[in-house]
Amino acid sequence: MRSPAVSRGNPGRALRRRPSGEDRVEVDTLEQLDEALEIGVDAVLLDNMGPETLAEAVRRIAGRAIARLRPHHAGHRAAIAAAGVDLISAGWLTHSASVLDIGLDWRSASASAGS
Repeated sequence: MRSPAVSRGNPGRALRRRPSGEDRVEVDTLEQLDEALEIGVDAVLLDNMGPETLAEAVRRIAGRAIARLRPHHAGHRAAIAAAGVDLISAGWLTHSASVLDIGLDWRSASASAGS
C-alpha cells in the first residue's frame, strides 16, 4: 500500500485517510519531515533524498519514527548505510530490469511419438 504524501496537502488529513494501524507518510523535503514528526507518525518514507539531506532527516527523526528510504538509484550506498535508516525500499532493483519472456511448450507423450 502506498504511503500518503505530505506534499499532496495537509499531513494530518493524509493520515486520517489511512485505515487503522501504522501511521506513515511519504516526504521528500525536510520541511515535510518536520510536519510529519509534529503529528507523531509511526514511520516516514524518505523519498529520493541526497546523502546530506538523508543524514539530516535521520538526525531529526532520532528514533521517534521508523526511517524508511526510497533511493532514486543504487548510488551512494555508503552514505545510505552511514545515515542509519531503518529500512530501504529496493524498487529500483525491478524498475530497470530487462524483460525475459520464456515460454515452455509441453508435448504429450503421444504427440512426441509421432514426430
